[in-house]
Amino acid sequence: MEQQFAEITRDYDQSKTDYEALLAKKNQSEMSTDLEKRSRRAFPHARSSGSTGSPTSRTVCCERGGNAVGVVLGGGIALGAKTERKIYSEREIKSGSL
Repeated sequence: MEQQFAEITRDYDQSKTDYEALLAKKNQSEMSTDLEKRSRRAFPHARSSGSTGSPTSRTVCCERGGNAVGVVLGGGIALGAKTERKIYSEREIKSGSL
């Protein structure tokens, strides 16, 4: 009799644990669904304004300015890499054989 009671208790505990896990999953799913519904109501259409999406003149100006700075810096680096970087001795300088 005691063995049957222990089995029933163990089965009950296992069933209770399984039920609680399923209940937690159900609650998580409901919260996720609710959040999705709220976000759809808050943002029904991401681009509902009449904007065509063209860039403003300020954006274009900043892009062109950034490109110009990049070209100038890149050119400076390229020219700097081509120049000769040799340390001359005092005798070479005085003799003028550079």
